[in-house]
Amino acid sequence: LDPIETFFGRESMGALEYVDHVRAWSIMDLMLKEDRERWLKVLTELRRGGDEGAAFKNGLGITPNDFHLRWLDRLNGKRPTMGELRRDANEDPDLPGVRERKRVQETQKADVLAGLIRGLDRLDDVRTARVVVSRLDHPSDLVRESIQVVLTRTRNPDVLAYLRGEALDDKGTAIRAGIARVLGILKMGEARPKLEAMLADRQWRVRAEAAGGLCELRHPDSFEVLLKSLEQERQEKAWIVTADALASYRTPNKRATAALTPKLSHRAWQVRVTAARALAAIGTEDALDALIERFNREGGRLYRELRAALQAVSQDDLGPNPETRLK
Repeated sequence: LDPIETFFGRESMGALEYVDHVRAWSIMDLMLKEDRERWLKVLTELRRGGDEGAAFKNGLGITPNDFHLRWLDRLNGKRPTMGELRRDANEDPDLPGVRERKRVQETQKADVLAGLIRGLDRLDDVRTARVVVSRLDHPSDLVRESIQVVLTRTRNPDVLAYLRGEALDDKGTAIRAGIARVLGILKMGEARPKLEAMLADRQWRVRAEAAGGLCELRHPDSFEVLLKSLEQERQEKAWIVTADALASYRTPNKRATAALTPKLSHRAWQVRVTAARALAAIGTEDALDALIERFNREGGRLYRELRAALQAVSQDDLGPNPETRLK
């Protein structure tokens, strides 16, 4: 059988093979007969759009993987019922965590690992958090996004302290970058000094995610730090995120205008669009000449973004003809 995580991922009848129908029937039949009340709680939460991990934890008090192991034992005659047994209550409370950490460490297949991590729902144990965070270096976007979803649900003080401390100091680029994003989403103000320091990191991905995290926090004191970083940033993707972070403050600034204006003629259209949008938010009249000059040469989306920037900076809209603005 495929891992239960991939089994849950088959969201249409057409994706189910014969063995999947048998498995689904077995689970439903056993649970409705032997643990009906709690099973209906799981189904109710799923029907309302809840994730599998949360539904199983709230309804049965176990993870989807532990449910899978319990179901296998039931089929193999190792337990008399799917309902709760005395031995379940007497089980070493750390045993489920040991099993989860082992699977997270050893699983390589992206869809299985992502499902396993989503099944955790949230992290209340630093040991498990440490193992999950270590998988941020996995090449799959699905895995990394699943990790970030689970981390952003976490409210345990010890785990949060680990994230803004040990995890944010990790040597791995993917880990530092991923945790910076998570801390921003969590709006963890305590991490602001570290995020500001990370704007000078040697890895552009880390600098970009640190800027994104500071954008989420939007603390007034971070504006000058972001502006300095924008002036020094040479990597295009990191520059774009930093410019977006500055623009989120929506406070016109001459120094920021001076840093943004030259990028209106950058070879990459993504940089030009970002510069135009940022100038629309924080640009001053010093950018007017450059905006008009570029407006004469662009089309499509850039044309629209430049027009919006001209309108915002000049605080007027004299129409789409750039010559009108020169009068």
